[in-house]
Order: sequence, then C-alpha cells, then structure tokens
Amino acid sequence: MSSPLTSNTGQLPHPAYRPDIDGLRAIAVLAVVVYHAFPAILPGGFVGVDIFFVISGYLISTIIAGGLQTGRFSFAVFYQRRVKRIFPALLLVLSATILAGRYILLSDEYTELGKQVAGGAGFVSNFLLWSGSGYFDSAAETKPLLHLWSLAIEEQFYIFWPLLLWVAYRWRLNFYVMAGVIAALSMALNLALVTDHPVAAFYSPLSRSWELLAGALLAFATLRSGAPLGGPRASWLSLLGLALLIVGLATCSNLRPFPGWQALLPVGGAVLLIGAGSQAWINRRLLAHPVMVWFGLISFPLYLWHWPLLVFPRIAGGGVAQPPGVTVSFMLLAVLLAWLTVRCIERPVRTGVSRLQAPVLAGLMLTVGAVGFITFQKQGLIFGRQQNLAMTDADITAERQRYWDGSLVSNYGAGRPKVLIYGDSQAYDIYKALSNDREIGLQLFKTSHQCAAFFSLAGGEPEVVRDQCQREFDKLLNSEELKTADTLIYTHLWSESTDPVNGYKIGAELLRAKNPALKILFFGHKPLLGPVWGASINAITRKHQSPIGMNKYLDGIKNISDEGHVQRMAQLASSQFVDVQRIFCDGGCQFYADGNYSYFDFDHWTEAGARIFYERLIKTDVYHEIKSPAPRAAVSYHQQ
Repeated sequence: MSSPLTSNTGQLPHPAYRPDIDGLRAIAVLAVVVYHAFPAILPGGFVGVDIFFVISGYLISTIIAGGLQTGRFSFAVFYQRRVKRIFPALLLVLSATILAGRYILLSDEYTELGKQVAGGAGFVSNFLLWSGSGYFDSAAETKPLLHLWSLAIEEQFYIFWPLLLWVAYRWRLNFYVMAGVIAALSMALNLALVTDHPVAAFYSPLSRSWELLAGALLAFATLRSGAPLGGPRASWLSLLGLALLIVGLATCSNLRPFPGWQALLPVGGAVLLIGAGSQAWINRRLLAHPVMVWFGLISFPLYLWHWPLLVFPRIAGGGVAQPPGVTVSFMLLAVLLAWLTVRCIERPVRTGVSRLQAPVLAGLMLTVGAVGFITFQKQGLIFGRQQNLAMTDADITAERQRYWDGSLVSNYGAGRPKVLIYGDSQAYDIYKALSNDREIGLQLFKTSHQCAAFFSLAGGEPEVVRDQCQREFDKLLNSEELKTADTLIYTHLWSESTDPVNGYKIGAELLRAKNPALKILFFGHKPLLGPVWGASINAITRKHQSPIGMNKYLDGIKNISDEGHVQRMAQLASSQFVDVQRIFCDGGCQFYADGNYSYFDFDHWTEAGARIFYERLIKTDVYHEIKSPAPRAAVSYHQQ
C-alpha cells in the first residue's frame, strides 16, 4: 500500500526520546504558572498552553502515523497508554480538589465545583466554560478547575484524530493534504470567531485544533525526511523559534481577543524549535539542560496542581489576592506535589504491565465524575455538609431590587409626624427601618452618591455634576413636603476626605429658610464591613461560619468609621447627630439572626437588618424625637 506520507513504501521508525522537548514543556508550564501567579510579570504567559498543543499534536501524530506505517497501530493500545499517562495525576488532583472544597467552599461554590469535577472527569471542561464566563473574566479566579479546559481540548483531539488518520491510511489519502485542509479550516474559524465571539474562539476544539495540527504537520515532515536537521540551519531555526516564543510571551495580551493571529507566535516558535531537532545549539544547551528537563518531566502534574493551589487561598481570603510570599510558597508546594505525583503515582502506573490498570483507572475516573455530578445535583450538600449560612446571588439581587426598584412607597400624607429622609442609598436603609412604624408619615428624597452632601459645593466637581446636584437639592428645597415636615433625616456614605464642609451648613440654612421649625438629624454611619470585602456577603461568611462568629466579627469592626467627622458636620449645620452604630450595636452587633443576614453587601442592610435597627431605635430618645411633631431643644442623641 502506498504511504500517505511519501510515494515510497517502507517502515517508519518510532521517535526516540528527545530531552529538548521536555525542556520545551518546561518553558510552557513555567510560563503558565508565572502568568497565573503574577500576571503583571509575564502578561503573555498563558500562551504556554499553545506550546503544549503543538507538542501534543507532534508526539501523538508521530506515534499514530508511525504505527500505521509499520502495521503495529492499535486503537486499544493507544487509548490504554493515554489512560495510563493522563488519568493517575488527574484523578489525584480531582479528588484532592473536591476534598479541599468540602472544607473551604460555601454550598453554592461547592455546587459549582461539583460541576467542574464532573466536567474535568468527562473531559468537557471547555464546553462548560464556553457556556459560562470567559477564561480572563474575574469570575474565572474562583474556579479551582478552570485550567482543565486545555486538557479537555487535547483529549477531544485524541478521540477523533487517530480515527481520521486511520481512515486516511485505509483510503490511501495524503496525510499532509488532510491535516493541512483541516488546519486551514480551523484557523479560518478561529479568525472568524475571535472578534465577535471570543469565548467560543477560545474554548472550541474546532477553532483550536489548528494548533495541534501544526504539530501534526511537523510530525509528518519529520517522518518523511527520516533524518533530523543538522548544522547551522538547525541552530538558526531554533534561534528563530525561541525568538518567536519570547515575543509571544512578552506581547500576547488578554486585552486582545485570543487566539486570533496572536497565537501564531507561540505556535510558530514551538514548531521551529521542535523541527530544528535535538542537536540544534539552543535545544542542546538550553532545552536539554537537566533543570529544564526535570521541570518538563513534572510539567503535567505541575500544571494540574498549580491552579487549585492559587485559587483556594484566594477564595478563603475573601477574593483578595494573597501577598507575594504566600503565592510563591503555594507555587513551591505545587512543584513538590508534582514531583511526588510523578515519582509515587505516575511512574509506577506507567511502567506497570497489568492489563487491568487502564480499566481500573477508567472506572475510578467514572466514580470521581459521578461524585462531582451528585455534588452538583444535591447543591453541594454531600459528605455531611449542611447548608452554609450564606446568601445566594438570587438573595442578594432580591434585596437590591427591594430597595432600589421604586417599591418604597411614600405614606407622607397618612398622618403626623411628617418625616423627610434625604440622601443616597444609605437613606434607603433608614427609610426601610422607619417604615415599620405606620404612624409616621415618610417621604424619601433620593440623591446620587456624589450629590448627597446637599448640593456638593466641592470645587473639583465637573459643571455637569454640579448642575445635577443643584437640581436634586432644589427638588427637596421647593417641595410642598418640606414646608410641612416636622423632621428631616439626612444621611449618606460619609467621607471626611471628600465631603464639602460648607455644603452641609449652607444646605441646612436654606432648608430652615423654607421651614423654620424643621428639626434636622444627621444620621451617622452604620457599622461598615471594612475595605477587605469580596463580591458579596459570602466573603465574610466564609471566615465566620457560625452566627456567633459573624456577630463577633461585626462587633469588632464597628468603630472603623470615623463618627467624629459626622458629628462635626452636624454641629456646623446646627443639627443633631445620631450615632447609628451605637444604636444598631446596642447589646451586640448582629450580622446574622433568626435565619437572616442583616447585610447584603458591605454597607447596606437587608430588610431584616433594617428591622433590627428599628427595634433598637424605638428604645432611644432619638425615636421619641422623630415621633414628636413639635420642635424641642437639642439633646445628645446617643443611646441613653
């Protein structure tokens, strides 16, 4: 039968081990690790995955084509070797990840991890991520198994590529033509998708297969020539290949859609370095250096271990990046675990001769995948886990909508006393609290945050902002409600560095000119949850799993806000200061009570939190002042 590689028949040798290819693996994995740990240092480090694609395409195609030519190719043997090569380390990392998640993650996060484990075990992680957020999205930093997308693409390639080569061999098709046409179509799809559908271009095996096929085309060329390159030409090719890799690592950016044309740099560089042969100067001196080879030999488990070890500390820390020293420590741990994985697990399995190894490994992978799927189906409530004291995204959204969708209906005309509340979103909290008393006539005048300091006389504000603030304040100033109000409560997210000192004084004078009997109360900060805050309430919950622990946390940080500033502003405006923190935390701050959170983000109460404040407010003189329709002398509005 005529060879699909050449017009001459003959046996093709199986490739000998090349330490320089392991050195190239080292460059690939170290680039990815550095990028994930310190992206500012190596912004293009993610292209290490593209280098892996070329290496995989080259080695697999060499094995398959060589086996077909010599009549020794067997699908069963091929997939047995793949299972023994990939499954041991992957099983270990998947198992360790789902076990660690049991103790680190909240229920909703553990549910998501279950889906990731099932996707990783089934080699469909890329499709799961394709349907969700992108690789470079901030949400990606909370996915412990995000990195398995590339392994999924390789395994999908391994499923179809041997079959295509076998068909081509049986039908006496030219391997070059077939691989070249498929690669061209894949590249065209990549370019068509990368701008308008970047997530699809990134995760689709169809738009990524050209990178593996670049390695395949190189394999066919190497097999056809029968002899490696040598002499100066090989060294020049390797030098050019290294240059392309360096340029790719330095210039490829996640700010531009990827892969697109950018991927040609790492793919081209890897092709040239492999094609230059093991005797090229750079390959001999750099890539085949023992240190590079050592990292190359542990590259696969290192790739598997490094990302969970970066993500879990970040999640446990509330979404905050860890100090550099901590990050380096975890990356060194990843190297140690990778070496132990190779020495204690991969090597014994790979050299084993039992025919049961592959079936057993496949069965274990099915089991781990099933555990992940069950975890997902049971919403993380597995292995004795109870529902975490955590708010879901839906809970948080409901709280926001309850406050900000216009549902706070005024009952100002319903009776006396009449109370106006003026301010930004902080005013919504006070409104919600006082709305528990049906005897008070309430009216809310909301402002944007930058306009909350009455009409914001800060000179640095753009004119368009000053005009907006003037309109918002005039709406209050010219309202009929102001003329008949007994009390005006004013509050916002106070800031000593940006609040205009004279704004409060002038604003209060203008209000009293409209209503001389008006009582003005300045409500201070509620306890704020501090600057180290994640995307939601769950960041605090993770560290304080019990209600007691969470309440102690809130009690411990209640004095972070500078109430002295608010008190001074109230004095300048001849108004009365109300210590919201002291009232809310009378008898102890409550972060969680009776099955409900009191906050849904770092500075806004839930409906339950507003009610807690109301129940404590009614025990104070402040409340009696609000309920009183007649003016009275100024008092100190602290908890009595």
